Amino acid sequence: MKYARIQNTYAVDVRLDSPEGCYTPNIVAEFVEVPDEVMGGWILSDGVWAAPVIYTPSAEELAARAEAQLTATKESLSASVRTERNAKLAETDWTQIIDSTADKAAWATYRQALRDITTQAGFPLTVEWPVQP
Repeated sequence: MKYARIQNTYAVDVRLDSPEGCYTPNIVAEFVEVPDEVMGGWILSDGVWAAPVIYTPSAEELAARAEAQLTATKESLSASVRTERNAKLAETDWTQIIDSTADKAAWATYRQALRDITTQAGFPLTVEWPVQP
């Protein structure tokens, strides 16, 4: 004989023995006898027990989920790379000031390479950062 608590038509806390001694009296009162085949998660509807229906996604649905996850990952990585790129650009703004003694052409080339990061073949999964002059 099995016992189970029923919550929102679902069998929970299924036990092979009496719940007395394991729970407080008010919780013990929630337990009812259930058929031996009933397990946790089974559904009681109009006095009839049924096993839960397990949904198995199709190959197309799994592929769509994987694609959506990859897209989200790429978007997140892309934002992260752009943030790092923008910080590197901000750190080198001083090189383009009129009275700067830096090699403006070399720094301008470096800064353009930073801007072009998003056009690299592996972006955003692989990024080859340019080297400062």
